[in-house]
Parts: sequence; C-alpha cells; structure tokens
Amino acid sequence: MPNRICACGQHIESLTASAGRPRKYCLSCRPKRVKSVSNLPKTRLCPVCRSIFNAAHPTKRYCSSRCKNRSRYEPGGTYYENPIKCATCGCNTPRFSKSIQGTTRCVQCRKASKNKKKRNPLTWACINCGIIRTRPPTRGQVPKYCSRSCEQIAAWHRRRARMLDAFVEDVNRLEVFVADGYKCYLCGKKTNPLKVYPHPKSPTVDHIVPLSKGGMHERSNCRTACAKCNWSKQDRGGGEQFAIVI
Repeated sequence: MPNRICACGQHIESLTASAGRPRKYCLSCRPKRVKSVSNLPKTRLCPVCRSIFNAAHPTKRYCSSRCKNRSRYEPGGTYYENPIKCATCGCNTPRFSKSIQGTTRCVQCRKASKNKKKRNPLTWACINCGIIRTRPPTRGQVPKYCSRSCEQIAAWHRRRARMLDAFVEDVNRLEVFVADGYKCYLCGKKTNPLKVYPHPKSPTVDHIVPLSKGGMHERSNCRTACAKCNWSKQDRGGGEQFAIVI
C-alpha cells in the first residue's frame, strides 16, 4: 500500500502505523477533539409544576418522573381523551409510580390491599421454660423454643440420655412442671418459675431413678425438683418406690 501524504507534505504511514482505517492527517495536523457543551447542566422550567431545575441531558423536559406522568393527563397528553380508570376505586387519574406502570390499580388501592394481607402474629410457648413469644408468621411453622439456649438445654438432656443408653422419648420440661404445680417432690416446697438455673429455687427436671442406676429418660421417670435438692441428691439412692407411671 503506498504511503499517504498529508497536506503539510509529510508521509502519514511512515510516521504512524495504523492497523485499521488509514489516517488522513499526520500527528501535527490532526484536529483536536472539543468537548460537547450540550452535556453541561442547563437551567430549565418544568411545564407541569413550574419549578426551575438543572437538566443534565439536553432532551430532558420535566424535573421528575412524577411531573412526567402528570403531563399525560393534561390537555395534549397520552391519557387525556382516554384516561385509565382504577379497577378498585374507579378514579380517572390513578397515581402510578414508575415501577408499577401498566397496572389497573392506583397506589393507594395497592397499599390498602397489602395491609389486608397481613396475617396475625404467631404466638407460642417455649417447651423448655414456658416463656410466651410472638413473631410474624412464616409458612405456618411453629417453633418449639424461645431461644438458642433453651434448644441447647433440651439437646443436652437427650445427648446425656443417649450416652447412657437410657433415651426413650423426648420429655417436655414445661409439661412436667405444670403437672407437678412447680412443686419440688423432694422437699415439698414450691419452686420459682421466674428463676433460671443455676438459681437454687429454679425448677429442674429430676429423674426419680437416676440414669446411672438404670433409670430411663421418659415421662414417667421425671419429676419437678428445685436446683438445690437436685444438687444434694445427685445419683444417690435408687428411688424405685417413687417410680410410678403417671
């Protein structure tokens, strides 16, 4: 390909090698790029709300999307002769937002329908401590425990019974406390349900026949005992005379 010659008399190809379209000018004669003035912000007047705003784009006419939607219902707009009616309230100028254009309900009717769909909060009692908790419903699932600590306590009792090969069923601690009236079967005094272990008056589940002496982790072998009596008893005595089926 022959070398091209610029208007100044220099060879273009010999000075700058280009892999694409051949150059028309040399490096010294090529025109410089000038930044476009149209991209600079300009002060304009919004035709709907009559407010002054800075338009970053040369074709921007409205200050916001809200004014742009309102202009459609004014004379000369898209929906002036054939307005869209809300399917719920029947208003002729439904206030549509930018994300829900094309819908047949206005914003107020959509918000009202969302409030009706809210279900009642879910209330349950922890099977470990009996505390009543409330939370929003999720797919109809009812939790068993109020916190992670109560879940770990129940798991510890099951794991301890399995290690001694004495696990029969999962014992509900709250059911044991309510059946005994929160009364200790060893000392006869009433425990305080508001206290938490290791408080001496906190209610605990004690095995009548200890697991180390052949007792089983089942409902008929569990009674309510205060923490102080549970500590003093430990695993002494068989307690077969107390093991009655409830």
